[in-house]
Order: sequence, then C-alpha cells, then structure tokens
Amino acid sequence: MHIAVVSGPFVRVPPVKYGGTERVIYFLIKGLLERGHQVTLLATGDSEVPGARLIPICEKELFFGMSKEEHGRVKQESQKIEREAIRILKALKPEIDIIHSHGIDLIELQDFPNLTTLHGKFTLEKMAYYEQRKALFWASISENQQDSFPELNYAGTVYNGLDPTEFPMVLKPEDYLVFMGRFDREKNPHMAIELALHLGMKIKLAGKRDYKARGYWEEEIEPHLNNPLVEFVGEVGMAEKIELLSKAKCNLHPTGFREPFGLTVLEAAYCGTPTLAIE
Repeated sequence: MHIAVVSGPFVRVPPVKYGGTERVIYFLIKGLLERGHQVTLLATGDSEVPGARLIPICEKELFFGMSKEEHGRVKQESQKIEREAIRILKALKPEIDIIHSHGIDLIELQDFPNLTTLHGKFTLEKMAYYEQRKALFWASISENQQDSFPELNYAGTVYNGLDPTEFPMVLKPEDYLVFMGRFDREKNPHMAIELALHLGMKIKLAGKRDYKARGYWEEEIEPHLNNPLVEFVGEVGMAEKIELLSKAKCNLHPTGFREPFGLTVLEAAYCGTPTLAIE
C-alpha cells in the first residue's frame, strides 16, 4: 500500500527533544517500510525519516511558543499550514491508498480511506468537534482512552510503540528518582518533588515548559530549585532521556488527569525502571 502519514506542524519527525507523538510516528513509518509499504510523510521540512518521501507542510517545526502572544501567532500559522496540508492531500489522492493523520483534521477527506490516531485526552470543549466527525475512522492508543468517548467510529486500539533495543537494562540503578514530562498542573511534577523530599531522596526533573504553565512553575516548582536534592535538567534529547530513566531507582508519574498513554512509563519499563503512578 501507499500510505500518506500526516504529522502536525509543531514538532519535527523524529523530535530532537520534546515530542512523544512524533517519535511514535517515526517508528510507525519505520515499521511500515520494513513491511514493504510505500510511505509519503507530510510533516515539517526539517523532518528526516529514511525511506519515506517527505512533503513539507512548513519549512521547520513551529513548536508551541513561550508567551501568550507567541502562542497566538503560532496557532494562526498552524491553521494556515493545516489548510495547505489538506490541499496537498487532495492532490495526492490519485496515487495513495489511505491517509493516516496524527493531528490534521480530515473532515474534508472523509469520503477517502482515512484513519486518525487520537494522541491526546478527550475534553468537554472538544466533544462537539468529535461529534461532527463520527464518519471518520479513529484509532485509540488505549482502551482507557476509547472508554472516554465510545461512540466514535473506532477501527481499533493501537498502543504506542518504540524500539526497545534503544533502551539498556540497568540492574544496579543510582540513588535518585526521576520525573519526566510537561511542567504543568496536569502532570503534577510538584507531587513528585514532594514525595522525593519526604523520602530524603534526590530527584531529577526533565521536561518541557511553555507559557500556559508559567504560573504553575513559579508557584510550585521554583521554590524547590534551591534544595540540593532537586535537580532541574530541562528539556532533553533521546540519549539524555534514556540515561536519566535507565539509571533512576524509580520513575514518578503523578498525572492528575485521565492520561490515554504515558509514553515515559513504557520507556522506563524498557530499561527495567519501575514507575510509581497515581491510579
């Protein structure tokens, strides 16, 4: 088959640092190519997936913006890019068999073979959006995610996957805990810090910050950064992520929402690192 895989404009494929969805897209394409399929990737122009044809939807990744003004500009730009992606897909229809989207709205292509993978959570404000798109085909990334909106036209559940050979099994971890994820009130890294301090253990914090969590960062994270047990590493690339996760005594995952799939939990498991999470 000739499959058009569509990524969003915010992060390149594969990501240099933040971008779990884009890493999953990378390994999905790698698997499709290994099985003999032809893949055309619509993504940022700085994406690199050997073996796939790349059609840029923008010059380079937009990312998300570190201020409200910048985020607004990026959102407007992303809407223009999405319209361009739809135009490209319509032109590609004679040569492709199916479109697999990871964020671009396919409502204008619902009469063409299509699949959209749901990578995020369902929210009340998005319910009307999905109600209008019940004719599309959807893939959930967990049964838990599908249970949040069971009325969609699901083709099935496909759990996120990476390449486990990238992750070393460390049998003698170092004496620290790790938190890896966004620094906001959904991911609750302050709870990871509080647990580490209660136990008297060192904690290493890695992940993305953006403008939406500025108040949270100032209130909940900054007050702890002078503590010698707390080390903020920042946003890391894959090699640094593997180093942090594989040598940690435990991965802390205190999410405060119904997360469809915690990718860092899988990455920690590949290393043999246990995860402590909120049920």
